[in-house]
Amino acid sequence: MTFLFCMSLIVHGKEVVYLYTYHNKAPFITDLKNEKGLSFDIAKTLSNYSSKFEYKTLYIPRKRLDGIKKKKIVLWSNPGWVKDLNQKKFLWSKKILSDSDILIYRKTNELIYKSIADLSGRSLVCVRGYFYPDLNFAFKSLDTERVNVNSEVQVLEMIKAQRRGIGVISLSTYRYLTERGELSSKNIKFIKGPMKSFSRHIFTSKDMTLAFKDMESLFIDKSVERSLKLSFQKYGLYLKSEEVK
Repeated sequence: MTFLFCMSLIVHGKEVVYLYTYHNKAPFITDLKNEKGLSFDIAKTLSNYSSKFEYKTLYIPRKRLDGIKKKKIVLWSNPGWVKDLNQKKFLWSKKILSDSDILIYRKTNELIYKSIADLSGRSLVCVRGYFYPDLNFAFKSLDTERVNVNSEVQVLEMIKAQRRGIGVISLSTYRYLTERGELSSKNIKFIKGPMKSFSRHIFTSKDMTLAFKDMESLFIDKSVERSLKLSFQKYGLYLKSEEVK
């Protein structure tokens, strides 16, 4: 079905451009069926202010997304995750969001962390296919078990049910769920542990230069920035250079 996504469509007199995401988790996607979440809000805002393109968000699992080589724009990525540290392979936006992976645990299973050695012999519930560079040493050298599940929702379920003691999720997800009262910060605690903050960007294949330039001009437009800031705040997040604390 990939070829269908690459066909040129015209909506409201503008060419349709797809923004792909493989992050099917809050706050990026809160309701896939009804197209709710920050990933969809970004597309709507860009479309409202663009005179050239109609932006639409599409969720695609990571493996399928890796197979798309042309007409490719991807939300919430990082150069290190797609082997493009020199940013030569794709066109990269400036930082849109600061985030971090975190270690979560139940309050009743207190986690004392002083160094990565404290993860030795422990089991960490992770999302299958996700890349955790700051945990590689623990998995390879400290006898730390990686238990894979399909989503961060399942990570949370495993920790809540005490089927495992420690889980790994994004700080952005934790903040969204706790602020909405869907997760109790009194019962589920977190620490950053060995994890460093990272930046999330949009990357674009080089055959989509016109769309990339359009997005770049929109992101520096004051009206667009105000609209996006309101969307980010709705999910408990901060736009661009406001760092994760």
